[in-house]
Amino acid sequence: MEMKSTIGAVPSVEPVPANPPRAAPVAQGSGSAIAEDAFKLANARLVIEQDKATNQYVYKSLDRVTGEVLRQFPREEVLKMLGRGAYAAGDVIKTRA
Repeated sequence: MEMKSTIGAVPSVEPVPANPPRAAPVAQGSGSAIAEDAFKLANARLVIEQDKATNQYVYKSLDRVTGEVLRQFPREEVLKMLGRGAYAAGDVIKTRA
């Protein structure tokens, strides 16, 4: 029986594609709702406005076609609290019973 030496032998390797396919991100929830949300955000535009009552900058994602506000920071409720003079940090969460 003849013995072959494998020291220094290079194993055969298949070439790696230049642009390997990426895995799709895993998301929670129903597929159609996620796809619709992603489509809306892909077709959104960012608008930055200054709220006159609070003098705060407001960041809005608007639908390019309908003009609907998709997301806003800070939220409308926070702007209302800021508009009242008595707002202080921590007013959003009730920490005392």
